[in-house]
Amino acid sequence: MSTPISCNSRILILVLLAISLVYGNARSLSKEEYMELKAQLKVLNKPAVKSIQTEHGDIFDCVDMYKQPAFDHPLLKNHTIQMRPTSYPEGMENQDPLNANLHIGLKDGGCPLGTVPIRRTKMQDLMRTKSLSDFGRKNVENGSQLNSPSGHHYAIANLRDQVLGTRVTMNVWDPILQDPSQFSLAQLWIVNDQSDQLNTIEAGWIVYPGLFGHSNPLLFVYWTADDYRSTGCYNLLCAGFVQVSRDIPVGSTIQPTSTYDGYQTEITLQVFKDPNSGDWWLTIGDNNIQVGYWPKSLFTTLADSASLVQWGGEIVTTESTQSPQMGSGHFPDEGFRKSCYLKKLMFVDNTNTFKDIPDNTFLYEDLTQCYRVIDGGNLGGDWGRHFYFGGPGGFLLAISLTYGNARSLSKEEYMELKAKLKVLNKPAVKGIQTQHGDIDCVDMYKQPAFDHPLLKNHTIQRDGYGTGCYNLKCPGFVQVSRDIAVGSTIQPSSTYNGDQRETTFQVFKDSSTGNWWLIYGNTQVGYWPRSLFTSLADSASLVEWGGEVYTESTQNPPMGSGHFPDEGFKKASYMKKLMFVDNTNTLRDIPSNSPLYQDLPQCYKVIDGGNLGGDWGRHIYFGGPGGC
Repeated sequence: MSTPISCNSRILILVLLAISLVYGNARSLSKEEYMELKAQLKVLNKPAVKSIQTEHGDIFDCVDMYKQPAFDHPLLKNHTIQMRPTSYPEGMENQDPLNANLHIGLKDGGCPLGTVPIRRTKMQDLMRTKSLSDFGRKNVENGSQLNSPSGHHYAIANLRDQVLGTRVTMNVWDPILQDPSQFSLAQLWIVNDQSDQLNTIEAGWIVYPGLFGHSNPLLFVYWTADDYRSTGCYNLLCAGFVQVSRDIPVGSTIQPTSTYDGYQTEITLQVFKDPNSGDWWLTIGDNNIQVGYWPKSLFTTLADSASLVQWGGEIVTTESTQSPQMGSGHFPDEGFRKSCYLKKLMFVDNTNTFKDIPDNTFLYEDLTQCYRVIDGGNLGGDWGRHFYFGGPGGFLLAISLTYGNARSLSKEEYMELKAKLKVLNKPAVKGIQTQHGDIDCVDMYKQPAFDHPLLKNHTIQRDGYGTGCYNLKCPGFVQVSRDIAVGSTIQPSSTYNGDQRETTFQVFKDSSTGNWWLIYGNTQVGYWPRSLFTSLADSASLVEWGGEVYTESTQNPPMGSGHFPDEGFKKASYMKKLMFVDNTNTLRDIPSNSPLYQDLPQCYKVIDGGNLGGDWGRHIYFGGPGGC
């Protein structure tokens, strides 16, 4: 005799059967797992006043704006929604409406007043995720793009400055992916990376079937306040971003897309900080349609300002799968109508003014055989400062392309190498790309030395400046002159293309006492007693001449005259009649093989003037305007 099946049981069996038909043998669910997913859907999908299904198959629920996911965040319980920014950055454009041929958002005015559209999450969406805790989040280790976390690859332009916003126009494509778990996107990043709690705000278009269930490009947003560890997500898949537009929701499909050597679909995005509320706004189009904002309270370092802004492409790929296309799927040197581009790039500076992107942006590409970025310069007009980026992909994570047939790797070997890289490459505060390779700026107490068991409690000697001071601010230098004191003002100073005021300094070691004397002109100012020193009690191993600056502000100050050394006499700072005392206690000319060092050549430089003899002898010019 068969056991009767209740109505509720029949419903459960039909649901499970539907899931198995959609996903086959990809994943089977226990009743407990099914109930867990169902509970998560109830959290994500808020009660709807109205539901709208788009021609692309997406369903948007019109939800009371004060019941949207943002208000699940404990910091936003009493938040009052801003319907628009209190002010805009100076120079923000307000011209044309959205391109009439661009279909983005909801028709017929979208949702009713007092509600906002939220893309409905389906059971199938949750089933594609590896874990519910990671649903809607980027799987990024050491999240900064300049670290190239495993599986992620980039072709981006970067500007390091104090930033309060940015603007970009980009063309939209539908790159081909090799696997649903891959994604390919074009976006802007607003970043503060000045602590180990990386904060980012991100917006652009993305193709990500593993998350969104289809391969159409979507308008997306993202954020994190802790280096992608546990905060932030795409769109409204967690509490954070506040949607205010009734007809352009995040998660909207963008159609049509650009065609190779044909019509180009563009979107314009602006992200900027409201100077009064501190919230970060997203607007779309040249007429600045307000989509929504990230409340200031979500962030730590970004609550103040950004230290870095980036624009470009990112892809993610998986082991043993060829990497997907980025952008149009073509390299950037193919140019307009064929490559993905970012144009009319601007940033909001610390005066809340939109400015052109300066020439000192740096480009970053970590897989050049697959993806590249090139600087198109500043053409003004409709293009302004612009970049092309992207590529065909095709890289296999098994390293076959990189290493040829020298060695084939099993999955276990690959994972072993990946683990070793994690040990060797410490979390970076900043990454620097040079023509000879990449350099990570790492917390000095997290460098590899401290992995040694004998150095666990080691204290770093900081720059050799644990002792000493300026002038007579501490015990040390012995003043002997009664009329020329260290700390004296030197006046008048040189004038640009006019009178040049010169001073002559000599420092030498007394061969009898071992003390180091300072002579200004022909006056003995004082000396550093030999007993102050360890290695300098004997002799020096290096002598240097030139300029140094120090700043705690955003922009570096001028050095020397404030002009680059190639401007020469009467315009640049110089040092002449350079000599040194050798080990026979004799003054000698500086040899011609003296190396030059400049660590910020866009701001400060040094050039060797050679040896002219006479009143000039061996001489150098140095300095620069700063401003970096």
